This record gives sequence, C-alpha cells and structure tokens, in this order.
Amino acid sequence: MKQIRCVASDLDGTFLNVKGEVGELSKEVLQQLHEKGILFVPCTGRAYIEAPDYFKERTEFKYLVTSNGALISDHAGNVIRTLVLSMEKAKEVFDVCAPISSYWTIDVDGTLYCSETLSDDKELIGETHKRIQEFRKTRIFQYDADFLNQAQGGVRKLHFMVKNAEHKAELLEALKDVKDILITWSGASNVEVQHPRCSKGEALKIIMNLGQISKEETVGFGDNTNDLSLFEAVGLKVAVENASEDLKKQADEIAQSNRVEGAALFVKDKLLCD
Repeated sequence: MKQIRCVASDLDGTFLNVKGEVGELSKEVLQQLHEKGILFVPCTGRAYIEAPDYFKERTEFKYLVTSNGALISDHAGNVIRTLVLSMEKAKEVFDVCAPISSYWTIDVDGTLYCSETLSDDKELIGETHKRIQEFRKTRIFQYDADFLNQAQGGVRKLHFMVKNAEHKAELLEALKDVKDILITWSGASNVEVQHPRCSKGEALKIIMNLGQISKEETVGFGDNTNDLSLFEAVGLKVAVENASEDLKKQADEIAQSNRVEGAALFVKDKLLCD
C-alpha cells in the first residue's frame, strides 16, 4: 500500500466516542496526522449547523463533508459544492413518507425544520439533557410541512425516524416508486432521502482530486450503510467493531469499538507507527 496521505472518517458511532465527542486520544491522533501532513476529512450525516465545533473551529481541517455529502465546505465555512433536491421532489417524498412516519427533519439549504412530535421524544433523540438541548437549538419545529411551499432553494436531506423495523420496511417499500432520489440510513431507526448523486464517497473523491490524492493513498472509517460509498472511494476500508454487519462485510480491517476510540487506536497503531 502507498504512503497514506488522507484519512476520511464518519463521525457518530465511528470517530466520535459514545458521548458524541472527540476523545482525548482522538485529539492526539488528529494532531499527529496534521504534523505529518496527512489530511483528515470528517464525513458526517449531520447537517453543517450540528457538526462538531471541534472540526469547524480548527484550520487544520481543510474540508468538512456534511449531510452525507450534500455539502462540502472548507475550513472557513465556504461552500465548495452542494447537491439538493428540488422543492417539488422533496414534497413528493414527504407526501409518500409522512403517513408512515410523523418524526422527520428536513434540511432546506442548511436550515433544519423538524416535526413537533420529535421535540421531546427521548427515545429517538436521546436521553441526556445535553443532547435534547443541542437538538432543540439547531431546529425549527413545525406541525406540518407547509413551509416547503414558501421555502427558497433546495433540500439537502429528508430524514425520517421510526420506532420499529416494520415501519422502516414500510418507508423503504413506499419510496420504491419515487424516481431520482438516493435512499440510505445511518442506523436502525432512520431513513434518509437525498439527491441521487449525493454520497460521502462522491464528496470525498472531489476533495481527493483537489489534493491530487489517489484512492490507494486514502483510508476510510465507517460504521453504517451511509458509509458504503465512502468505502468505495478509498484504498483501505476500516469498520469499527460496533459497525453494522453489512459494512463489516465490505471492510478490509476491523478496528475496536468507538467506546474505546477504536478508529484513533487503529490510526495510531497502524498508520502512525513509523
């Protein structure tokens, strides 16, 4: 394998610890990568507004991929590329999914509109006071999706949450007849709908081209279905131990769980060991 020049990683469930934070070991590893001139690219399903400040406030992180690749921005927050669904397509998706799931968040050019039913549902958004406060701070709560009739621009992502596998299966079945969309998910309780060319992998390829970095010089870390495209873009695919079985089957290596900062341990022991 060539010398590594780029490390790309999912955040929640992968590079972030179980508290959703950058752990101390991970901070040390990120500093070492920077000192060695190795580019680290955070690739998250989160919208830019809710991405960890740690990556937005430090100039050593040249790029940030958010909303599963719908938005690529630089360290100053400038947009490099964005992909959105039209309002018409977003309304079509919503009309299909809303009868099945009343728990939704819609990202309209970076503004998060969220169903009122999610505002205090601890089962779906998390038990901790901190998580609930963060959730409420980044969203505008709505009783319906009428705002789509007045909103300008486009939709980066429609995110629907469910409380059981049957409802998720219903959503996926209902979406089969909707054309020109991409469907993915980052866990058992959600379904995400976006522009058909939107993916973490495609976003990463754009960044790799900007830096003239080859696939063989890139390592990717992930934990779920929305990281499959990331794996397709890199030379070494690493799933954390807590990853979905589908992703593990595609991995070249398995790192320890994010509970022990497994992705950072892998980088330290196998990529920074010289």
